[in-house]
Amino acid sequence: MKKWIVGLCVVLFGAILYFHQTIAQTMIEFSHSFVVYASVPEQIPLKLHTLDDQGKPILDSYTYTYHLTGITKQHEMKQLTYECSGETAIPLEPNTYVRMFMLFGHPIGAPKKIKLTRIPTSILEQLELEQLTHKQHLRWTASNP
Repeated sequence: MKKWIVGLCVVLFGAILYFHQTIAQTMIEFSHSFVVYASVPEQIPLKLHTLDDQGKPILDSYTYTYHLTGITKQHEMKQLTYECSGETAIPLEPNTYVRMFMLFGHPIGAPKKIKLTRIPTSILEQLELEQLTHKQHLRWTASNP
């Protein structure tokens, strides 16, 4: 009986070790490689009626559509489109930073507001530069109709 229990413990320990070295590490690498940071613009997009698959407005449902430029941990720029919709659609808080996850080039889930201290410094610098460039582009567009 003791040999059976010891054998079971050895097998269980081996399974846990295998899981940690292969599956858990893969999951950690997967989650980190698809994290994207973005800055929310100061201007809230228009609140429009949500459209169904046939292009007809859905009563009591509204949508805010955001076009964000995100930066991955590998410092790659990604163009993101995020739609917040529903009866009580709430826009993202202006002039904040968000973290999103991407899968196959598309954001999954809702953006999560993130503190500046949680963003790697090099990525934060890129985001601030992108935000400044975007503001300059908006000013130029407004002054040159």
